[in-house]
Amino acid sequence: MLPEVALTAEHSLRRAEISDFATNTIGTFSFEDDSSESSESYKTANSETSPRTMGSEPMRTQDLDDRLETLETGFAELRAQNATIMQQLSQLLVKFENNTNSITTAAPNSKSPDDKLKPSPPSDFDGSRSKGRAFLNSCDLYINLVPHQFSTDEKAIMWAVSFMKTGRAALFAERIVRYRMKYKYPKYHTWDEFRDAFITEFCPKNEAGLAIAKLETDGYYQGKRSVDEYVDEFKELIEQSGYNQGLPIVVKFRRGLNKDIQDVIANIPIGRPADDNPQAWYEAAVQADDNRTANDLFHSGQKTSRPTKTLGNLFAAAQPKTVTGPTWTQTSTPKVSNPVPMDIDAARKKYDTPDVCRRCKKPGHWARDCDLRFDIRYMQPDEREEWLQNLALQADAEEVEEKAKESEVSEEKDF
Repeated sequence: MLPEVALTAEHSLRRAEISDFATNTIGTFSFEDDSSESSESYKTANSETSPRTMGSEPMRTQDLDDRLETLETGFAELRAQNATIMQQLSQLLVKFENNTNSITTAAPNSKSPDDKLKPSPPSDFDGSRSKGRAFLNSCDLYINLVPHQFSTDEKAIMWAVSFMKTGRAALFAERIVRYRMKYKYPKYHTWDEFRDAFITEFCPKNEAGLAIAKLETDGYYQGKRSVDEYVDEFKELIEQSGYNQGLPIVVKFRRGLNKDIQDVIANIPIGRPADDNPQAWYEAAVQADDNRTANDLFHSGQKTSRPTKTLGNLFAAAQPKTVTGPTWTQTSTPKVSNPVPMDIDAARKKYDTPDVCRRCKKPGHWARDCDLRFDIRYMQPDEREEWLQNLALQADAEEVEEKAKESEVSEEKDF
């Protein structure tokens, strides 16, 4: 091993010391050379001169001088490289210290753009299944906008639970808090676990079935709503129902769309949307409604034509208006010999309807007593809507009873 040599200008080796060191090193370990004579001379020098005889006179050959000169050149290059590296390191250290000081002084006054965001928190939730999806979306949106406010998932969960103050939601929140206080660790460790439990508890159980049932009735028809409202609700029903084929979706969309707008789209000569492209029909319906609104405004803004005023007719004398009095006509009085009969009952009998049921069109009973009043095919739109709501309420009540029974059984087991 070669001894460590300091590569600085202050600690340079003298030429004589380098010559002695190189001579003994070469004599001890030898170097490979192309000529066999030089190798033989090195071996002879090694055998005659011991490495321990440092004070003996060094070998002076031309080959050794060349090698010493090469070593000196290498050492000089290394010293130059070392000086350059040290200079660059010193410059980097100065820059690093300046940057560190600037960051330290600017850190207390700097704020990230997210700190300025103040999104609206979700509204209080009472546990209604019809509002569960909207509440969960509001929570997800708030957490994604300001994630720096929630260092852990447990804080995000407790923040969402704080808005569950009434109804079934309050019972759900009470169970979570009681579990945390009893076992000293959260019931739901991650936000995804809490989200899955929330969907199970407060989102509609059978969203697909309810959506399909509504799409089979006229409850989703546009009616007096705007096209934008109708399109938004229809998209939501399609997503919940799971329909993914374009042709049936377009058929149902056209069926619920108002006839005048549907006719406008269907009669487009060029560029008519395809019957299996729901998105094109959505856009065409909105565009047709906008065009109709603009056309109505255009016609309502038109004024009736008036005669232009000129100097001739402006100062013309006004024509006097003739006032006509009421005219009296003599009515013929009926004679005693030919009296006029009273036709009160005749007018009433003219509008009488047969005593038949409005539901099944059969006589003998009224619609409220009809045997087909529980058949969904013979229900009125408001009756179908009320029936679907009752089914959903009944499912919620049964679920609440099951949860209450399970909680009672679990509490008894705990005791």
